[in-house]
Amino acid sequence: MKIAALSFQYPTGILANIGDWIQTLAVEQHLPKVDFYLDRDSLNTYDGDECMLVMNGWFSHRPQAWPPSEKITPIFHGFHITPGAAEYYRKHLDYFKKHAPIGCRDQSTLEIIQSWGVQAYLSYCATLTFPTRTQEPEEELVILVDAPKPAHRVKRWKSKLAIQHEVAPVSSPVQRAFAKDLLALYRDKASLVVTSRIHAAMPCMAMGIPTLYMPKKPDGRTNIINEFGAPTIQAFENGFRELFGFREKKIFTKNKVGEKFKNQISTSMKSRVEKALR
Repeated sequence: MKIAALSFQYPTGILANIGDWIQTLAVEQHLPKVDFYLDRDSLNTYDGDECMLVMNGWFSHRPQAWPPSEKITPIFHGFHITPGAAEYYRKHLDYFKKHAPIGCRDQSTLEIIQSWGVQAYLSYCATLTFPTRTQEPEEELVILVDAPKPAHRVKRWKSKLAIQHEVAPVSSPVQRAFAKDLLALYRDKASLVVTSRIHAAMPCMAMGIPTLYMPKKPDGRTNIINEFGAPTIQAFENGFRELFGFREKKIFTKNKVGEKFKNQISTSMKSRVEKALR
């Protein structure tokens, strides 16, 4: 059986989210190979060789295009849907039951899937399995990944670099390469990452990078960040006051993304992939 991984073609007027590709790169770590890529939002139209595909990530811009082609054997691991889209997916209970158990990225998705009477478990996200960096950066650099305005005004952070995860929708190979380069930048250069992006926060925590999470709107999708010890400041409430009273070294000892936990996620995914390929 062929092995596919997710790629992303965005609707007109929607910027590409590099966090999607970061999730694909995280999954690729645990696959024996990748034969080709399939667009997340048009899986129902695939008519090629039979293949296995790990369903890790947010679904999707086109929930009405569900379910995927019968030529795709799905491995649900790190799967996420929003409550607003849940009714589209609920129409296809037989599909979920056929391919259960459904490994869910977060507690919110788990509760939705289980409420349908479908077997599910909390698998977390593959981005929490990136290897811990082996060397600290020589110089201080605070990387602000789609960080709110107050973070750009903290004077004690002498050296700062602003990054955006939303970019023009260029070709998939270019997006993938950019995601790979960003991960290397965070790993090699960041003394601190301040971000509103869940898929900047989680991979950076996994790599052992001090991370401050400033969500625009905390919800069930983002609660996973708090679960693993990253300090969180709500960006658009009293975030300015909290940010200037924030002390990094005291809180950054609480990162709980350890090697044992990473191994649990990767072992779970690999075992399901191996079973599907037999």
